[in-house]
Amino acid sequence: LELETVRPEIIVTPHPVLDRHDDHKFTTIALFEALFKRDQECTIYLYTNHAVGNEEFPLGPRNGMMGLPAWAKGDDDMLHLTGLYSHPLTTEEQNQKLVALESMHDLRPFDLRDGSPPVEIPPLYDYFRRAGRPNEVFFVTTVDGAERIYEDFLAIYEENIRDSNC
Repeated sequence: LELETVRPEIIVTPHPVLDRHDDHKFTTIALFEALFKRDQECTIYLYTNHAVGNEEFPLGPRNGMMGLPAWAKGDDDMLHLTGLYSHPLTTEEQNQKLVALESMHDLRPFDLRDGSPPVEIPPLYDYFRRAGRPNEVFFVTTVDGAERIYEDFLAIYEENIRDSNC
């Protein structure tokens, strides 16, 4: 219903094949299913928070530009992209993003609410190093591309289910 009311021209969501967190994958899959019921084309910007096989993504210092996550499947056709988009962030926007992330208590190395001691977070996994970059990178696709990504995702998911039952 919200999609019909708002009728967005651009939608930003995690890439269900490139992000390894199930809640991110299935949120996008549910969004795709809702999009398929509409009769409106839109541009879809896909990103990854938790790159498959590389939780350290993006590499490099926090002030370094964001690049693309590694994709080792060997089948670029599976990404179904129409392009890439690098969105620049001002210093103020980077700081606002860090403040928003800091409010997520599970990302902190300590929790002020319970007085727990700080937990050592390896620098490569530190969300505050990984986020707040000078740019954000998106894979760009259409609703048609989303349909192909959806089909590929379901095939991978069903294969993983079969493999886990063996």
